[in-house]
Amino acid sequence: MRILKPIFIKKAGLLLVFYWLGFISAGAQEQGQELWRFTTAGAIFSSAAVSESGTIFFGSGDNNLYALNADGTKKWEFTGTDWFDSSPALGSEGVLYVGSWDNNLYALDTETGQELWKFQTGSLIIASPAIATDGTIYFGSSDATFYALNPDGSLKWEFFTPDELDSSPALAKDGTIYFGCYDGNLYALNPDGTQKWVFSADAVDGRDNNIISSPAIDSEGNIYFGSDNYFFYSIDSEGNLRWKFETEGEVESSPVIDIFGTVFFASRDGYFYALDTDGVETWSAGIGEVVYSSPAIDDSGNVTIASFIGDDVSRLFSYTFDGQFRWEFTLPGVVDSSPTLSENGAIYIGVFDGNLFAIEGGLPPALETWPQFSHDHQHTGRQLADKTLPPLWSNVEFLFDDWVRSDWFGDFTINEQTYPWIFHTEHGWLWNVGQSQSSIWFWDDKLGWFWTSDSDLYPFLYKAEGEAWLWYFRDTGSFQTHRWFHDFSTDEVVPFEPGGITLE
Repeated sequence: MRILKPIFIKKAGLLLVFYWLGFISAGAQEQGQELWRFTTAGAIFSSAAVSESGTIFFGSGDNNLYALNADGTKKWEFTGTDWFDSSPALGSEGVLYVGSWDNNLYALDTETGQELWKFQTGSLIIASPAIATDGTIYFGSSDATFYALNPDGSLKWEFFTPDELDSSPALAKDGTIYFGCYDGNLYALNPDGTQKWVFSADAVDGRDNNIISSPAIDSEGNIYFGSDNYFFYSIDSEGNLRWKFETEGEVESSPVIDIFGTVFFASRDGYFYALDTDGVETWSAGIGEVVYSSPAIDDSGNVTIASFIGDDVSRLFSYTFDGQFRWEFTLPGVVDSSPTLSENGAIYIGVFDGNLFAIEGGLPPALETWPQFSHDHQHTGRQLADKTLPPLWSNVEFLFDDWVRSDWFGDFTINEQTYPWIFHTEHGWLWNVGQSQSSIWFWDDKLGWFWTSDSDLYPFLYKAEGEAWLWYFRDTGSFQTHRWFHDFSTDEVVPFEPGGITLE
C-alpha cells in the first residue's frame, strides 16, 4: 500500500522537504530477513524479472527458465538445451524474452511457459534484451552482432561489431539504443540500425577496456557506464565526454540513478560508490572483494547492492541515500545476479549455489530516473518517455521527478503509473477526469465530486453532492491538515481534510 510520507534531505546547505509515495506491507517481516528461497539444480547468473501481477521469472544453469508465484511456489518451468544466463525481459501482451547459451533468444508465454518462437544467433547470449515501445526487441550476442527483432521473431536488422556483446542495451526516450562492447566502445544506434556515434573508453597500459557494464540514462539524456579500464564514464547524448571517475578495479557493475541525479555503482576494487551529477564522489562504502552485481533503489531512496566477500560467502547490503548502513543479509557463494525490487516490497536475487532468495525489503522500487538493472522490474531497458499531459495540464512547469506546477492550480505530481490520480500539495489525492482545454472534474474521498476551471474560475468549486458552490481559501499551507471553504449554500466556512486515499 503506497502512502505519502515526508523525506528530509540536506543539499547544498539547505534543508529540503519532499514527499514521496512510501509503502506499507501488511504483516511484513523485518527488513533484511529471508522470506523464502527456491532451489534449482544450477548456478543462477540471471537477474529476476517481475510482472505486474507479481510473477517472478529467472533462468538457471540447469537449463531451465522458471516462473514462480509471489509466495515462492513454482508456476511453471521451461527447459532449454543450455544455461539461461541472460536476464529475462517482459514485453506487452504477456510475452517474455530471454537469451540462452544455446545461442537462441526465446519468446515465451508468461502464463503457460509455452514457446512462441526462437531466434538463433551465432553464439551464446549473455546480454539481456530490451524492449521498445513499438515492441521491437534489441539484444547483443557473443557472435559480435547486435540484433533488432520484430515482435513475431523475424529479423528487423542487425549491426556488426568487432567483438562480443555482454552489455545489455539501454533505450533512450528518443529511440536511441546504447550498448557496450568488448572492443572498448560504447555504441549509439538509431532505431533503424544505423550508427549514430561511438565513444571509446581509454586504453590504459596493463588494463583491458572492455565494456561489460550496461548503460543507464538520466533525465537529461546523459549516459553512464563502467569499463574494465577501472574508469566510470558519463557522456552526453551526442557522445561527448562529460567526466570520468577512476576506481581501483574493473567496473562491470551497471549503474543506477536516483531522483537527484546521484549515480550509484560498484567496482571490483570492493567499493560501492555514489557520485553527484558532476562526477564528484559523495560517499563510498567498502562492501567486499568482487562486485558484479548492480544496485537497486527503493521508494525512499535506499540503495541495495550485493558483493562477494570471500570464504564462499556474499552479502546483500542496504544503505540510505546518503550512505548510512541499514542492514545486510548473508548469501551462500558468489553472486553475479543483481537484486530486483518488486512492488510487494520483496527483493529477489540469485546465487551460484542454485537458490533464488526472496528477502524482505519493505519498500517497492523507486519511480525515478533509472532505479535498477535494465531500468525496471520488468527489465524493459527503456527510459520513460516524456509525459503526455492532458490538455488542461499542457502548460505546466516541470519541477523535478513527477512534480509539476500549474500557474492556476499550484504544485502536484503526475506519474504515469498512478495517473489519473494526482497528488496536490494542498488538496491531497485527487482523481481527475473529463478534462477539456478549460475545465475539469475531480474526486477526493472528503469532498466527493467537484468541478472547476482554470484561473478564470478557480478557486471557485462546484460540489456535486448538495449542488453547492464553494470558495477555497488558497495559500493556507502546503501539506496542511485541513482545507477551508466558504459554502455559499449555507453561507458558512467549513473545513475538509485533504484527500487521503491510499493507492494499492
